Amino acid sequence: VSKTNIYYHFKSKEELLGAVTERLVGRYEELIREAGSRSGLTIPQRIAAIGDLLMRGEDDFLGGCPFLTLYVQTSREAGFVRERIGRFFREQTVYLEALLAEGVRSGELRASLEPGPAAALIVSGIEGALFLQHASPDSTYMQQVLPALAQLLK
Repeated sequence: VSKTNIYYHFKSKEELLGAVTERLVGRYEELIREAGSRSGLTIPQRIAAIGDLLMRGEDDFLGGCPFLTLYVQTSREAGFVRERIGRFFREQTVYLEALLAEGVRSGELRASLEPGPAAALIVSGIEGALFLQHASPDSTYMQQVLPALAQLLK
């Protein structure tokens, strides 16, 4: 694709970056919702499915996560991209919190589990594992983190 074709559709690099970010966020939101709403799976299995989904393709991105890569490589002038990525993670944390609350109500998860802090732990654990798996010679971080998170929820 030539530069002129790109600038025909997008008036600036920032507009192009915004469109790329929205498309990436939209795709991941769709995939996460799909994995999180699979009928026939327990809440821990749905959360594991979300983790597995995020693990796929991690080698394709510099930091192991497309959002971390995009965030780090985006200039401070493109604050709208950084804000959108932050909002994406906040929304995913809220989504996981709702899944966890459902698991507590249904008895699949322990009654003393606090869904908010547990959701924050899951998101940060998965994101940290994606980065560490990419940054270190040990490629088993996700295989270790997902079962450990599941164990903490029981």
